[in-house]
Amino acid sequence: MTSDQYRAATSWRAAFRDRLADTMSTGIDIWVTPSAAGLPPLGLSSTGDAVMSAPFSFAGLPAVSLPAPNPQGGMCFGLQCVAAAHQDRELLTYARRIAAALDPDVLPSIDIQSIDIR
Repeated sequence: MTSDQYRAATSWRAAFRDRLADTMSTGIDIWVTPSAAGLPPLGLSSTGDAVMSAPFSFAGLPAVSLPAPNPQGGMCFGLQCVAAAHQDRELLTYARRIAAALDPDVLPSIDIQSIDIR
């Protein structure tokens, strides 16, 4: 990659991040999307296709994936919760509420106020 290509790529990334921030500023607290395009593959050789998380990771936004019960039984699927930049604590607050709604018996005991987010 040349230095010009690198500068173009980082410029495109910044513009993409700005477009996401503009969209979220219209009243979106978090996005909730599937973590992957389908159920996880069997075994430990792969975590599946990252197509659903790649845009948010590329933009540098905080995200968390939660296991969601499969209504047809079998393996769980993931729900990805994504917040705006620097909204990590808010993301964890929403994620905790969503996790409780999905399955109150597996709610992690996370003290959100004690998390040091710099």
